[in-house]
Amino acid sequence: MYNKIDFKVWKDVEPFYKELYSRGINSVDQLEKWIIDRSKLYSLIDEAYARSYINMTRFTDNKNYKKTFTYFTNKILPNYRKYNHTLDRKLYNCRFKENLPGSKYRIFLRNIANQMEIFREKNIPLESEEINLSSDYGKIIGNILIEFEGKEYTLQQIRKVLKSPIRERRKKAWELMRSELYKHNRYLENLFDNLKGIRINKALNAGFKNYRDYIFKINNRFDYTPDDCFEFHNAVKNIIVPITGKLFEERKKKLAIDTIKPWDKIAEAKEEPKLKPFTTGTELLNGVIEIYNMLNPDFAKYFRIMKKHDMFDLESRKGKSPGGYNYSLQKTGMPFIFMNAVGLHKDLITLLHEGGHAAHTFLMKDIPIIEYRNTPSEVAEFASMSMELLTMDFWNIFYKDSNTLIKAKKDHIANIIYFFPWCISVDKFQHWVYTNPTHSVKERNNEWIKITKDFSEKYIDWSGFENYLKKSWHLQLHIFEVPFYYIEYGMAQLGALQIWRNYKKNPEKAIKLYTNALKLGNSKPISEIYNTAGVEFRFDEPFIKEIMDFTVSEYNKLN
Repeated sequence: MYNKIDFKVWKDVEPFYKELYSRGINSVDQLEKWIIDRSKLYSLIDEAYARSYINMTRFTDNKNYKKTFTYFTNKILPNYRKYNHTLDRKLYNCRFKENLPGSKYRIFLRNIANQMEIFREKNIPLESEEINLSSDYGKIIGNILIEFEGKEYTLQQIRKVLKSPIRERRKKAWELMRSELYKHNRYLENLFDNLKGIRINKALNAGFKNYRDYIFKINNRFDYTPDDCFEFHNAVKNIIVPITGKLFEERKKKLAIDTIKPWDKIAEAKEEPKLKPFTTGTELLNGVIEIYNMLNPDFAKYFRIMKKHDMFDLESRKGKSPGGYNYSLQKTGMPFIFMNAVGLHKDLITLLHEGGHAAHTFLMKDIPIIEYRNTPSEVAEFASMSMELLTMDFWNIFYKDSNTLIKAKKDHIANIIYFFPWCISVDKFQHWVYTNPTHSVKERNNEWIKITKDFSEKYIDWSGFENYLKKSWHLQLHIFEVPFYYIEYGMAQLGALQIWRNYKKNPEKAIKLYTNALKLGNSKPISEIYNTAGVEFRFDEPFIKEIMDFTVSEYNKLN
């Protein structure tokens, strides 16, 4: 019956909510049927929102798509959230909920109770305002163009030039890129301050002292605390940052330079094999399908289904939002993959990564409860980052030459190691921002410099370009659009490295455990999902040293 809903106006949606709210529940069986029907309704509205978001990010300069998205966030979502809370309260107060099978419903009921506790109706308009405001970030970043050597480049496309072996060329490209970005720095600082203000108000409305504690609660973070994040920060500083120092020393020798400047970070030496895995998005997609077919035919089958239904937008272009994502369409049961490919190895990794999310979507599609198909980021990113590493043995599809293949693998492992300090920089920065809410723009930028010089930029010489360094966080989409969604990448990467280690010992068993874990969706605690995959969910220093010893060993084998 829900297929008849017209999402253009709320009045056509409302009767279905009212029916669920007024429906009598006189047994456990009737309650379970009610929960399933509730999930079907949520899935339809969730997909309608997803499609409006996808259209808006694909074509940021299309006023109609922007208008539709804004209408949805302003008119549909507020009612959606309000009525969802009404149904949650009905469920929460239902006397039969205590008789639901605990193994099946424990996490679901726990999360419902948690959300009931922090729901405030006066936060609904603030949430819509935040969504609309944060979408401005993608519009600004997506429309930045860099004039270089007679051509126009997007921020994504200019990365190809930053790999140039000619140092002066990449320096000029980097300076032009940063200069264009810097032109928007006041707007982006004001945008962030406005977003921060909204977020702080939401936290205060819900009775929290700061937004950090509020967002931990909103995200149902029962498996770890801010103190666990701080332990992770310290472990990365003590174990992983020194390893990046060794990698940068290796880079200096390779490039024959005395210091690493910001434009040297991804540069390649003249004699190095060039990683140009594909030319077109179609070539990229077909190659990844071939890789997946060798790893596990089911993964390839998922991509073929998506290709048949036009569920990809892969190539970078003007007017397209930055970044990449896999957006699950809850009613359709398949995802849409969005990214900004320009022909780099990084693009291959991005599609493999989003393909991990896609496989996860397909493996969960038969779970009847929508909340169990919406996994926490620590699990979602575990699925995607594991896929990057599991496919490494089949990258010869794109790199026929053995030396080029070795370089691709070495670069990927090195980038994983480099990523941890950047991940911690972003997370530590957000902890500071939201627990020091009255800070000034100057204090915020100074804190960013302080943090990055301990982590991601410790071995990079920014002298003469400090103004650009203090604004470099402007390139991190998550800080603007999805606050505190970043430490999960680091946690998931630790899990993915363990999956890779298991795969090297027993490929068939590792894949089986991996898929078994993904099939659980969000029905178990994070640690139990990781354990099902045959790995641990930990952040302590001895454990991280163990994982990094393995990672560095695999890197050295490629030498």
